[in-house]
Amino acid sequence: MISEITDINDLSGGKASPLYPRVFSAFETRVSPFDGVYKQTDRDKNQTAIFSCAEGHCTFIFSLNTDKEELESFFKFGGISSVTSCNRSDIPKSAECGEFHLMKFCGTALNEDAEMLKASDKSEVYKELFSSFGDYLNISDFSVFYCELASKISKNQAAFFYVRDKNAPLSFAAAPNICENSAIISGVFTKEDFRGHNYASRCVSALTFELKKRGIGNIFLWCDTATVGFYEKLGYKEVSKIFIGRVKEWIFLISATA
Repeated sequence: MISEITDINDLSGGKASPLYPRVFSAFETRVSPFDGVYKQTDRDKNQTAIFSCAEGHCTFIFSLNTDKEELESFFKFGGISSVTSCNRSDIPKSAECGEFHLMKFCGTALNEDAEMLKASDKSEVYKELFSSFGDYLNISDFSVFYCELASKISKNQAAFFYVRDKNAPLSFAAAPNICENSAIISGVFTKEDFRGHNYASRCVSALTFELKKRGIGNIFLWCDTATVGFYEKLGYKEVSKIFIGRVKEWIFLISATA
């Protein structure tokens, strides 16, 4: 049985997951009626899964002996197009699964970068960032993305640093999910014509410094194999894998007893 979680304390079973901040943030921002945090329980009312649904994306922070057929039906009904989890078994068989490296900051040598600009929740900052990055990013609606981010920034639940030249921003790093003692960096980008000048590393370092200054002890990000070395130089070490399944067409599982 799948039901919505309305009490934040019911998430305690998934706090150990590095994806916890992402699910936690679903309590703060809702775009569609289906967005929220859910749990699945078996016939004996034992909890088998905790996950969030937000803007067509699902994130698991706990799973054990799940009813996969029920989950797939639920995801199809809600229009879920991607599933993220630390467990490969949570990714539906009908999805194309990508494997990424989960990195955690383990360094100590950080210096504040005075030239870094910290984004605020002000509209003028949005206009500048939109004009610079709106056409580059694979975000269906940059205005919605930034409005959500700005709301979280105002509550200290997100952080966003960027570097600019005389004309416009060139690179940024974002941590859109911060809660309690954990944060996830899930947005690092530099315009193609300006890569190779350490802009991204400066943005990530400035963002990491800000998070550490706030007392955040667990700072995570995930990346592909090609950029592992880049993040290792900034003090990050691989601790696990992250699996992201993208669904093109739902194909329901057939029960072994059918």
